Amino acid sequence: MENKLVTPRFKRKFSPTKTVEYDVFGYCNGKVNNAVIVEIKSKLEAKHVYELVEELKEFKTLFPEYKDKHLYGILAVVDVGDKDAIALTKENGIYFARITDNIFTMQPNHNAIDFNL
Repeated sequence: MENKLVTPRFKRKFSPTKTVEYDVFGYCNGKVNNAVIVEIKSKLEAKHVYELVEELKEFKTLFPEYKDKHLYGILAVVDVGDKDAIALTKENGIYFARITDNIFTMQPNHNAIDFNL
């Protein structure tokens, strides 16, 4: 039996000074054993790519209960402020998604990285 979960505003407090929050976190068990972190930004900037990469790298240390999952990142944006950052997203192994007119589209990324390896 497969279990699936999608949680908006996934948040955990580790100490009085350390809290981690993701816009969306989801996972599934079974034949597909993946987890995904989605960060949503109103306007894309290169710094958002680097911030998400660091969050993904830190994930397996902070959440060891998900270490058996293949972990992927998605950066979803409403406005593409920095068009070069789209390529940067793909180069860093993250999926790029766009939200426009109530439509969510995600571009394929053959360089997607499993950040839990």
